[in-house]
Amino acid sequence: GGSDRGNDPAARRAAWSARLGASVRALLSALYAVSGFAKLNDGFFNTRTSCAVLLAAPVLGGRLPASPLVRVAMPTCAAAFELSFPLVLLYCHRTAPHHARRCRFLLRACVLVGAAFHVLIALPPPPLSVYPFSMLMAPM
Repeated sequence: GGSDRGNDPAARRAAWSARLGASVRALLSALYAVSGFAKLNDGFFNTRTSCAVLLAAPVLGGRLPASPLVRVAMPTCAAAFELSFPLVLLYCHRTAPHHARRCRFLLRACVLVGAAFHVLIALPPPPLSVYPFSMLMAPM
């Protein structure tokens, strides 16, 4: 019965894992949604003051594209990713049984892009480094 399930270590571990997964999804969704929403201002999309371009400069060094279109795309892509990642998490949480293959691909792509992004922005030396934040977010 129900009392046997409560004593089963595998069932308790699975329940704990499910709660942890839901908590991490909620935390990541909130962090990325708030970060993405905060970027929806004129300053973030100004290529002279945007942290997206300012952080790319030391990472890319002399390879920073001179093209104004690429520099405009940097903050746009950053904001788009940060606003879409919570939507991907919600979509996959709600439809995972029906679209498992698509969700695995989407989540893996988001994790790969997000982790690579956070590792790259941790590379510049202070004061541009966002190492503490990035090393917190990269494993999530």
